[in-house]
Amino acid sequence: MATAASFILGGMVGLIPLLLGLMLKQGQLGLVALLFCIVLGFLTGLIGPVVAAAGFVVGIIVSWHRAKSGSDGQAT
Repeated sequence: MATAASFILGGMVGLIPLLLGLMLKQGQLGLVALLFCIVLGFLTGLIGPVVAAAGFVVGIIVSWHRAKSGSDGQAT
């Protein structure tokens, strides 16, 4: 029972970066975040997926910002 709850909680927390990734056209990174959160939910309970989701959210936003800046045509 606890194993199933761990998977469910990890999946619920992992939906946050997945949905953000889909909204910002970073779906592949969002999917990796979801899978990572599910595995961490199984291994560590609730704290692991929360920390991982926060890190992936930051990574998705940074990746989106870099892609957006690169498509503006500005040479650096």
